[in-house]
Amino acid sequence: MNKFVIAFLLVASSGVFSGCIFGKKAHSTATVSPHADSSTVTIRKSDTGIIAQHIDTLKNTGVVRRDTSTQINHADTAAANTVANKINTQAIANATSIWHRPVAYNTFDGKAKMHYEGNGSGQEFTANFRIKKDSVIWVAVSALGGMISVARAYITPDSIKVINYISKEVILMPINQANRLLPAPVDFSILQNLITGQALLGDGTVTNVADSSMAWILSIADNSYNQQLTYTKADSTLPAQQMATSAPNGPKVSIQQTSYLRQEGIPFARSRTVHIDNNGALYEMTMDFTSQSFNKLLDFPFSYSSKYAVNPAK
Repeated sequence: MNKFVIAFLLVASSGVFSGCIFGKKAHSTATVSPHADSSTVTIRKSDTGIIAQHIDTLKNTGVVRRDTSTQINHADTAAANTVANKINTQAIANATSIWHRPVAYNTFDGKAKMHYEGNGSGQEFTANFRIKKDSVIWVAVSALGGMISVARAYITPDSIKVINYISKEVILMPINQANRLLPAPVDFSILQNLITGQALLGDGTVTNVADSSMAWILSIADNSYNQQLTYTKADSTLPAQQMATSAPNGPKVSIQQTSYLRQEGIPFARSRTVHIDNNGALYEMTMDFTSQSFNKLLDFPFSYSSKYAVNPAK
């Protein structure tokens, strides 16, 4: 368990794309192709049943339809295309406004029961999270219902500090050197968003929006990743999100978020399931929050015995 816990603390989000953290037997999960047409987007049915079907694009809804058996009226077709473009532009604007809507909080703290399965084995543990937005992520991991302290992490945008209580070791390093331990660098922002249940990436270009009666699905691309975000129209929650590397056969992640409530006016998913497909190797981790709050005064204690080995050679 020690190796997994350290990996989780260091790179719980970016490490998803390293493919070395989580592991589980096969699941039927949604995937994202870097060149996927939104008419074939498939979303894994969430526990709430909100998203349970394929989403058709506007061209398949009858807004724009050409009958090749009769002569095309080009004026009518042009008008229909104009209407479709206006509708799609409005859908993009509506969905993008939700994606870019700021989550107004200064601090977050929460406690979650975690379950991990990989390489034929499973682990249960508890994680306590504390966040000072954009500044500090603090995580304390325990086992056996909190009876055994396993590890503690103090992560900033510039550095990583991890105490492994089991092996009595400490890791201290700049965040840009985390790839000495893991195949993927740590991204502070993605890790923060994973814990608080926000869209993993806040940047990129919206390439399309699939519009249904219940939800919008944004397709977003940047130089490194392709992302899909599913927002429900009724309450603007985020029940599903997917991300894949731009590289062919790269890792893919699919996250389902359920059991929403409003905490301090902020929509918060108390249950998360993270699925990873790393070139056919499938992995899973679940997070079930038992408590959470925003904007409390928090401290972030981090101290260790002088007898602990610091950055031991491996």
